[in-house]
Amino acid sequence: MTPNRTLVTLLLVLAANCGEGAGPATDAWSDPGGLDRPDVSDRTSDPGPDPVRDAPEVAEAPDLADTPADAPDLAPTDPGPDGEAADAPPETVVRRFTFKVVAGISMGANAVTIAAHHPDRFDAVGSMGGYVDYRYLTHMMTYFFTGGFCPRETILANLAHIADPDWPGSFCGPVKPTMPWEWDDWSFNHFHYDESGFKSGRNFLFEVLGGFMMAFGNLLYYNPDHPLLPPGVSLDWFVNDPEPCAHPEVIGQPYNYNAEYNPDGAYPLITFCDGDTVECDDSDPACWKAKGTYEPDQEHTLPIWFLLAVDFNGNGRRDYGEPVVLNAFERWRDVGADGCDNASEDGQGGCLAEPRAAPAGGDPNHDDYDLLDNPGGTENDFEYEDGEPYDDWGLDGVPDTGDYGEADGRYDRNPRLQAVLDEGDARTFLREAPLDTITRLTWWFDGGIRDALHAVPCTMQQWNALRLRGLPVRAYDDFGSTPTSIAPGVSCDEFLGVLGDLDYSSAAMGQYVMLRYGDPNASPALIQQGSGKHVGLACEIVNRALLFYTMAAFRMPDPILVADGDTQGRIVNTSYYSDALQNRVRYSVSLPPGYDAPENANLRYPVQVFLPGHGMAAADMVQTGIIFNMLMGQGRIPRFILLAPEGQCCYYQKSTGKRLCGCDDAQSGSGMDCLDPDCRGPHETCEVFRNVPGSDLEQECPAGHFFVNHVTDRWGHQEVSDIMRFEDSLMELLDVVDQEYRTRPPEDVEVPADF
Repeated sequence: MTPNRTLVTLLLVLAANCGEGAGPATDAWSDPGGLDRPDVSDRTSDPGPDPVRDAPEVAEAPDLADTPADAPDLAPTDPGPDGEAADAPPETVVRRFTFKVVAGISMGANAVTIAAHHPDRFDAVGSMGGYVDYRYLTHMMTYFFTGGFCPRETILANLAHIADPDWPGSFCGPVKPTMPWEWDDWSFNHFHYDESGFKSGRNFLFEVLGGFMMAFGNLLYYNPDHPLLPPGVSLDWFVNDPEPCAHPEVIGQPYNYNAEYNPDGAYPLITFCDGDTVECDDSDPACWKAKGTYEPDQEHTLPIWFLLAVDFNGNGRRDYGEPVVLNAFERWRDVGADGCDNASEDGQGGCLAEPRAAPAGGDPNHDDYDLLDNPGGTENDFEYEDGEPYDDWGLDGVPDTGDYGEADGRYDRNPRLQAVLDEGDARTFLREAPLDTITRLTWWFDGGIRDALHAVPCTMQQWNALRLRGLPVRAYDDFGSTPTSIAPGVSCDEFLGVLGDLDYSSAAMGQYVMLRYGDPNASPALIQQGSGKHVGLACEIVNRALLFYTMAAFRMPDPILVADGDTQGRIVNTSYYSDALQNRVRYSVSLPPGYDAPENANLRYPVQVFLPGHGMAAADMVQTGIIFNMLMGQGRIPRFILLAPEGQCCYYQKSTGKRLCGCDDAQSGSGMDCLDPDCRGPHETCEVFRNVPGSDLEQECPAGHFFVNHVTDRWGHQEVSDIMRFEDSLMELLDVVDQEYRTRPPEDVEVPADF
């Protein structure tokens, strides 16, 4: 979920040429499905070209607080105890500034989770185009990603044709969108494929999901004996079978029950293989759909070890219409915290003794969830709420099987999923943290309106959490193409030219911001080039990064704003020894123009952290400093230190058994240059293992580590949780940078109240 490393460097260095690009347009067809599988037979006949088509008009004016009607009034207008008017708001306040900012793009958007875990370390956080709301991600996995399968009765009635993609009863997808800005061509057999900095093919998405499972444990099944594997799957098969596709694991009772597809346990569950099989011309739009499609007549060689399918026909493979089963949580009726659906609502927050013969229309208790108009609604919000009826039958949804959670008198989720929601999810923090903790920070979210994996509805979940706390949230639609954009009337290409002229104060731009980038009226040519997609047009990715970091820099007191024509700065690619990883780790910094000048020897600078995306290295991300330094030298943005941590998982060298966390592409030759993992001295004293062949390296998890502390590696070694502490390592790095460079220390500063 990240741009190609060469592409990012090119786009950021050539910012003045933004808007150039190429790539075929996608086409969307229809629908969603998952655990609480809807009727997917009513397919859309005229789906249109993109999900923006059906999005309602929103945010008439970006300067209005988009606050729910029942939110508390934060203005101090209540009379005092003697009936006198309350004191006027103070003109100035004393605020604690850390002079540190964290943000990231794609995988690096997990910055919002980092800030939620360490709110005292940062002044601002930017979550740009990521999939970091874990409740919504669960909805994506259980409804879109694994959706579209026919009901059990339909499958059994058409079993002879289960492998035929053209047979009407073999598959019932795609599934219907559930919110604005979602694609309507998702199902397990037809992933929505797109290209905008990454290729969302089957191999890539399975790899990313596998990485999530290594980070948090398997979220879709609970196996108390192993964090990665579904119950009944042996660790020996997972680790040692050289041909797992030829030898699937066959799972029988008691582990094969599933309420939707195997309630009587009559059929075995099996592991299976999948992956990309189509090679075609990327310039042909038809190629895109083919690359996201499961081809039943092709050989599939990628083991999908974290999922199980029902082998209805007993042939030892997952055929086209055979469903993936999920036992992630107990089944519930998503009727809202009032405990009744609209037909039974009494209009006063309670339920009628008997439901109406037909719904009276509307939503009597006003609890229907809506991403834009009623984000606090609990009916059809795809999340269990206290008060909703549920079956206390355990995670498999079948009574009397003895699985986890059965008959314990409470609603249960997979304990690993529950732990993520309780301890890791930023939305939980934004729902529950004290307001004074939240309001000390600036919270910035963005997402592309045509993002392949629904970045807008995902990030809006967290923005809505702020909205539901009664905070004055602000929403913008694009940089300049709409009346509700950041700078109406300015084109994407022209936006860089007005960057230094914007009012970045929280009063003017907002402290809790959602930016939905991409021109909703873009021409087919601009959509083809990437408008509103995961990375976006070249100008969109440049504008996204520059806008956030410029805003964050202007919101710090006493900014260093100098127009001296010095645009050079200095990029340092270096390393430190991480106790959290017990290894040497690379990182990069971009020092601002004038940092090394003798006359500035006493100047100290804020630090802005740029977390990389999936597959990116620190040295790639720090190249953005070239543009920042240019703008700093022109006096258009304040000066700061840009820090880019390493986002890659570590490697094991097969020939030596060494774990190597300090690897990057070889400077000369081929393979990778890796730092001595045991070196604890200065970077320049560390031995470098040159040109280590790629064939001699195996990564402990797929590409990026999400900046979270992992529960296991790709081989299922649980003991490595002590040395895969990537979030802890990031916190270490902040201290290292404070020691090595002239950073500005935390300080209590008196600033205007609307600063």
